[in-house]
Amino acid sequence: MQQSQLRCVFVTVPPLLAAILVEALSRRVELHLLAEFDAREGLAERLEGLTPDLLVVGLTPGEPDALGASLIRLIPRGKVLLISNSGDQAFVYEMRSCRSVLSNFSPDSLLTIVLGHNSTSPIEPSLPKI
Repeated sequence: MQQSQLRCVFVTVPPLLAAILVEALSRRVELHLLAEFDAREGLAERLEGLTPDLLVVGLTPGEPDALGASLIRLIPRGKVLLISNSGDQAFVYEMRSCRSVLSNFSPDSLLTIVLGHNSTSPIEPSLPKI
């Protein structure tokens, strides 16, 4: 069975959280980490030519997820995962004008949402859409 590939870019994701995400994603897909950026300035220019399937952005404490709506325009065929620095809250944006709010999630349920159709065995998430 061939494993799906996922091209990712991490932005302002704390190192420990990045390591956890890489480990979890790598269990389900062949992960290609295209770049890691410590700052968001000039992100649009830095993403040119990278064409990630997934853009993972670490949120600062108390930061709202409104950033996702503008970031998804940078990768219209991909997904944007905004995740709190503590890893207890995550928001997934897709160009299909969909926002999923996740709380009390397991690594597997997070992967199911993030990977969606990219997974080798797709599972439809049962989370409410807002």
